[in-house]
Amino acid sequence: MNYHFGDKNSLVQAILDHYLVHLMPEVHEQLVKLNIKASFSVEEVLTTVKAPLLSLNTLHPNGMHSFLLLIASGYSDVQGHLRWFIVNHYGKTLALLSNRW
Repeated sequence: MNYHFGDKNSLVQAILDHYLVHLMPEVHEQLVKLNIKASFSVEEVLTTVKAPLLSLNTLHPNGMHSFLLLIASGYSDVQGHLRWFIVNHYGKTLALLSNRW
């Protein structure tokens, strides 16, 4: 595996991106709609991302669970390579959240 991907970090990024490629376009679209409102609650944000997250179960059994575990481990990683990867590839979608708070 490492030979094909180069190293463990690249392998983990490829697995994460497999999910993000499916998740982020829908999340982005929903957040654009939400950002039209003058204000919104955290509950509305969570409701907005719920359906796209659940759709990951169509990619793989327990896809949402696997994705959330991967994201959690990535954000707790001291090296931060997954944070860098996510911000650099999906920053526009993340900005829809961070620019409001």
